[in-house]
Amino acid sequence: MRQFFRNLYSGLRSANIVTDEQDEPQEVGLGGIAPLHQYDRIYLAGQPSETDFGLLSGVGIKHVLNVRTEREEWPFDERAVLDCLGMVHHHVPFLWPRELTDKVIEKCRAVIRSTKDEGLVIHCGEASRVGAIWIAYRVLDMGKGLGQAVAEARKIGLKSWRHERIVCQYVRREH
Repeated sequence: MRQFFRNLYSGLRSANIVTDEQDEPQEVGLGGIAPLHQYDRIYLAGQPSETDFGLLSGVGIKHVLNVRTEREEWPFDERAVLDCLGMVHHHVPFLWPRELTDKVIEKCRAVIRSTKDEGLVIHCGEASRVGAIWIAYRVLDMGKGLGQAVAEARKIGLKSWRHERIVCQYVRREH
């Protein structure tokens, strides 16, 4: 089975779905994950299925940052699935704008910084909250411009102008 996923990863690389150097996240296809964007070893995603997590593990992803809350309906026991796959589950939940605090943003950024080289998927239900976190990481940790980071976040799936405003205010304070 591992050989299957190694071959799959090689096929993705040769098809230019997985790139070694890129300027911004690229939309990619893997299983049924939608939306799904990739930047280096970071995947930015809507909710993966159990099978999708197996595919992500097969392409070398070791960490999952889940920003969904316990109040949301979960399709399966994600932590148990990740444990079976040998993946590390990081949970920094937020849903409403009032829950997107500086502390939450900082925790998410810390997870990204510490795991990005080992392979990381960041997900929520539809990638909107993922886009919000992406803004802070791109500007403060990668030195990109705020306008570029916001455009990327919207492409990734950011739909909430309130989340966008909160993260942009945080970035301006921290920058």
